[in-house]
Amino acid sequence: KTNTGKIKESVLEEMYEKSQNKPSLGIKAIVEEIVGHSVDDQMSFKDLGISSLQMIELASKIEKKFIVNIDVTSLYNYSTVQELEKYITERQEKSLNEISIKNKGSTKIAVIGISGLFPKNLEFDEFYEAIKGGRDFVSNFPQNRKEKIGYSNQDTIISGGYFDDIEYFDSLFFGISPREAMYMSYEQKFALMYVWKLIENSGYTKESLDNKNISVFIGVGDKYSHLDSADENGKDLEYKKLGSDTAMVAARISYFFNWHGSCMAVNTACSSSLLAIDLAYKSIINDGADYAIAGGMNIITSKQFFEHTKSLGMFATNGDCFPFDDRASGIVPGEAIGFVLLKPLQKAVDDHDYIYAIIDGTYSNQDGRSNGITAPNGMAQERLIKSNLLQTDIKPEEIKYVEAHGTGTKLGDPIEFKSLVNVFNVKERWSYCRH
Repeated sequence: KTNTGKIKESVLEEMYEKSQNKPSLGIKAIVEEIVGHSVDDQMSFKDLGISSLQMIELASKIEKKFIVNIDVTSLYNYSTVQELEKYITERQEKSLNEISIKNKGSTKIAVIGISGLFPKNLEFDEFYEAIKGGRDFVSNFPQNRKEKIGYSNQDTIISGGYFDDIEYFDSLFFGISPREAMYMSYEQKFALMYVWKLIENSGYTKESLDNKNISVFIGVGDKYSHLDSADENGKDLEYKKLGSDTAMVAARISYFFNWHGSCMAVNTACSSSLLAIDLAYKSIINDGADYAIAGGMNIITSKQFFEHTKSLGMFATNGDCFPFDDRASGIVPGEAIGFVLLKPLQKAVDDHDYIYAIIDGTYSNQDGRSNGITAPNGMAQERLIKSNLLQTDIKPEEIKYVEAHGTGTKLGDPIEFKSLVNVFNVKERWSYCRH
């Protein structure tokens, strides 16, 4: 009221407005921290004298604190603290509503089978024990494989994690003639072998899973053909076509086992096997697949792989890979095969399956434009992790282990490290993460 007892309408309107607002998000405090003095929440950022660099810092701090995607241009569209706070509140509510809708009827997914082959031809359980013991599998490329990929025995090849041998496919076991098998890529052969081992590892048989709605997603890298030419008279052209077609890596699996779910060979470079798991998870959640096979492989079958990768400057100059280290100078090549069998968690429990792990959720995105098509985008990486945390209702401080890309490069490692720090450097873990 005024001194004469009249009600101040402007004050009443302000009180009503405040009663309708949610508690302050703290945007004002962030702005004041950046500019170093108190600010009027109705004054424009321009009038506050905030520089473009400070606007970039503001956008970064808002993304980190509120787990929303925002760019600097948005700050100019909502150019006061009050307008920006209202916008962020609406964005958060919209995101939560969307995620709530998406998660209706969702379920956790169990990993009930594992198979794989790793450097030195170790099976997955042998490899697991070996790396627990700190063994290093970087060594020279096997002499017995050099000529088969186009090198002479005297040629020098960068050290890496290599298979000792890849010549042991029993084609008749899979109903394939030896003549056709001559033209099959190693990826097709090893996919058949290790999906078979995957089924055995899970405690099932080919017969017990026959004619089911099982999806197959296999990450496969660039195709460097090991095949010189078909039979000169042209009789084997059809074998060469099918044998060298990347799509057949996954298709042969569904065909041999008589499965009817989605089937796809996936190539997204270094993320191929992870994206295969993302697609497999979603095929169960969204498409109702009974099971899903997911995994990937990298088998070096031609010297072109070494020549092309070297031309891009990706190989380590010192022969060793040092992720997140001042000595980092590039990657070291490696070969591996790995598959997992996925199944709805509750169904796995009901069927008394052995459960290796549980997938709470998956999320994928793309860098978009960055400093170059092979360069990572730090903000996109942050958005990926934050979106996954929000979607699965997991707090950053609850994450105990992160498997990083960790290429051991001067460009990629600092960007990835900063993205991880920006997401996981939360108060709850300061006691052991801030040194």
